[in-house]
Amino acid sequence: MKGLLKKLPPFAPDYSGVSSLFYTLGGAIIINGADGCIGNVTGYDEPRFFDHDSYIFSSGLKETHAITGDEDVLRSKIEDSLEKEDLNFIVILGTPTSAVIASDHESVTTLLSRGREIPVFTVNTTGIDCYEKGLSRAFDALARKADFYPPLSEPSEDLSVNIVGATPLDFWGMEQAGEIRDSLEKRGIRVNGCWGMDNSWESVRKSLQAQMNLIVAASALRGARYMKKHHGIPFICGVPLARFAEALTEEIRGKGSGQPAIMALKPGRGQRLVLLGEQLWSCSLRQALLLENPDLDIRCISFFKQEPSLKMEGDLVLQEEDDLTEYVNREKPTLVIGDPLYRRLTCDTPFYGIPHLAVSSRLYWNHDTPYTGDAMDLNEILKRL
Repeated sequence: MKGLLKKLPPFAPDYSGVSSLFYTLGGAIIINGADGCIGNVTGYDEPRFFDHDSYIFSSGLKETHAITGDEDVLRSKIEDSLEKEDLNFIVILGTPTSAVIASDHESVTTLLSRGREIPVFTVNTTGIDCYEKGLSRAFDALARKADFYPPLSEPSEDLSVNIVGATPLDFWGMEQAGEIRDSLEKRGIRVNGCWGMDNSWESVRKSLQAQMNLIVAASALRGARYMKKHHGIPFICGVPLARFAEALTEEIRGKGSGQPAIMALKPGRGQRLVLLGEQLWSCSLRQALLLENPDLDIRCISFFKQEPSLKMEGDLVLQEEDDLTEYVNREKPTLVIGDPLYRRLTCDTPFYGIPHLAVSSRLYWNHDTPYTGDAMDLNEILKRL
């Protein structure tokens, strides 16, 4: 059965992806569903919930709402809850319950917008899709809804970028986002803001004052393309890590001219490595490893959506657990790198675990080994070959 998980836990749902982006932006996040849905976010998909305040709550849908309709109930609950709150925006997210009863979130946001000066909008989620699809819609919504300050009339001579896509679901902790920031700033590139972690609504509104967007997760590409088309801010893709950080920095200095650094080196014909994870992080790690050993045959595969333009020969998307087991048995890689929970699907193939919060949730979100920036040490991987 397509998508059936027997040995892995359910992957983070789409509404967790949306919540991850908006969590620190000072708005109200309303998850329209039974109270259990918000528990997925606050208990398992959002490590910041335990030490960072955010206004996120459930509408508490009940069985009677499936018969009588929930739009009026939802609107009145939101109005009562938000009457005294100083908010930057209101976003409504759907769940399997609201999807089944066909909740009309668009009409609710239209009614709630009356008399309010802040953005009120919905992001189309159902709890059926995985987190990266929700994040893609969220980045697009933020790019469209944010009231950006205009670009500086006299641009700074300092080269500056926005880091776009660094959410906990892919990078699981502030330390990883901090390593990305430090890697850029030590090379003379100023970080204007970060969409995902360590950010604020004010920081987002200043995004047009940067010269470029650095996309560190494929889910952010949809929003980046909108900003390029409507605001003229270019973007490049890649995660600064290990020796690849220098190659990526050179591409930023060249403002995206020439071949993308993330596609510069092609896999060799030697030992085969399989990277299982978020696409841009995997592709960046591939480049870093090829800089160390250009003979390696490195494939980036994933259970999550991949951007076609960033795929190389052999990269693919898996549909179900058995696909991974069959792939490993067929291709016989020297090493598989991915979330520790994938180990149970790779038979006796040598395995190196790097957590992916969207897969293993809170099991490894306190893992503190850096896998971004200059602090990432590839020796632990290379000595296993």
